[in-house]
Amino acid sequence: MNSDETLTTLRAAVAAAATEAERAGALNQLAEELERQGHYAESLAAAEEAQILAKESGHGAAEAEALRLQGGVHYRKGDYRTALLVLEQSLELYEGLGNRANIARATSNIGSVCWNLSDYPKALEYYTRALALHEELGERSGVAIVTMNIGVVYANLSEYPKALEYGTRALAVHEELGERSGIARGTNNIGTVYESLSEYSKALEYFSRALALFEELGDRSGVATVTGNIGNVYRSLSEYPKSLEYLSRVLALHEELGDRSSVARVTGNIGGVYWNLSEYPKALEYGIRALTLHEELGDRSGVAGVTGNIGSLYAQKGFAEYNPTKAEELLQQAIALNEELGTKSQLYSAHKSLANLYEQEDRFEEAVTHFKKFQEIYQEVQSEEAKKKAIQVEQQRQIAEMEKRTAAERADAEATKRVLHNILPPTIAQRVVRGEEHIAESFESVTVLFADIVGFTVLSQGITHGSWLQVWICYSASSMSWRRSMGWRRSRRLAMRTWRCQDCQRAARTTQNQRREWQWSWWRL
Repeated sequence: MNSDETLTTLRAAVAAAATEAERAGALNQLAEELERQGHYAESLAAAEEAQILAKESGHGAAEAEALRLQGGVHYRKGDYRTALLVLEQSLELYEGLGNRANIARATSNIGSVCWNLSDYPKALEYYTRALALHEELGERSGVAIVTMNIGVVYANLSEYPKALEYGTRALAVHEELGERSGIARGTNNIGTVYESLSEYSKALEYFSRALALFEELGDRSGVATVTGNIGNVYRSLSEYPKSLEYLSRVLALHEELGDRSSVARVTGNIGGVYWNLSEYPKALEYGIRALTLHEELGDRSGVAGVTGNIGSLYAQKGFAEYNPTKAEELLQQAIALNEELGTKSQLYSAHKSLANLYEQEDRFEEAVTHFKKFQEIYQEVQSEEAKKKAIQVEQQRQIAEMEKRTAAERADAEATKRVLHNILPPTIAQRVVRGEEHIAESFESVTVLFADIVGFTVLSQGITHGSWLQVWICYSASSMSWRRSMGWRRSRRLAMRTWRCQDCQRAARTTQNQRREWQWSWWRL
């Protein structure tokens, strides 16, 4: 079912609801899907209606869920203060009901709001509580979501090995559960960590996979986020026109979705690209716009980052508004705020810019002091140890994937063996499994094996029973090996092309005009 069909089904459920309580529940489901697809205004309206109906009908659980969904929309739109207020109301209701599963979800949501407000210790506190609840309840999906969020906090604190460890663990669970939305988010987050470690090819690999998944899901917000991340990688690779193309496209989409937090981030990133292109007036214009948005949102990490960028801009002698005094003031502000928040990546960047400014101004002693601080923090964040840990985490993930594939292949081989033993005499089945290509025994009743094949009587006219048995045996032997490396559906085609015995070739020529029917019938067996 695609995104539009899902919405149609959910709207029909709302229309068909017989009671206020049923309608409230259906509206909550609709609100959640609308929020996932980026239709924030509609989602908020549905959740607000659900809250009113739930309250009137005395349905406390539906009211709490409606409040939680409203908090999610406010969060997406960057209205973090309102989101926090509504989510705390939701949590209070759930605690009164003793609904531990939803207590865990609301607690996790509050952690995400704290993260966006740059209160990382508080975010970790809420996430840790939510994680413990999900683990106690055996809710693996919830465990994966919260584990991933903890990884994001560590990424913001520039603790990249920890970020990768948590992110990879979460992604593995989402993959086991087949949760494509979680897989997409986790894949994007891991790509972001690799970007931060300057592993750009690896970052692009993860971003490309995440983008494809979000597009399949119809998740416009996810598509916009990953596309913006790809634009940032191109900036790091000094491909500035390409970076601008991606970021400009993404900015329009975030504005359309009403995602103010993402608008602020992308606006600042566009300003950074113009800074790289030495188009300083444009860089300042976008920087001030981004700073205003971050301040309105209460995003202190965003404020610290953009303040440092604007300070670096005023430190450029090629800028018509070059102002070393203003640059120093802004960079000192950025350093103080980043130290308070623990955002090390932004911190070392501000120290480096200030060191360069002091050097320009012949204030060498101060330049050396800040350059040493830059080196110290940079080496901590971008250390070889951190990169080795990242490689180790990636290798562990690849090994886990190989082990899963091997287990699947073993299961597939066992299933094939069971099928062969069910339809062939034991001695023949064993020889097929061993990979023997030509088995000369003749079986007059071989047509029983093919009784369920559509059109078999027509296909088998003029062909000996031994020929048809050889077709089956050669196909089975080829299929087992091909299936291990190429997948079942593709192996059927390739196995048909790899027969070598004359009987098989003759049989294949006889059935050439009906190959599709043959393959479809075989698949049904």
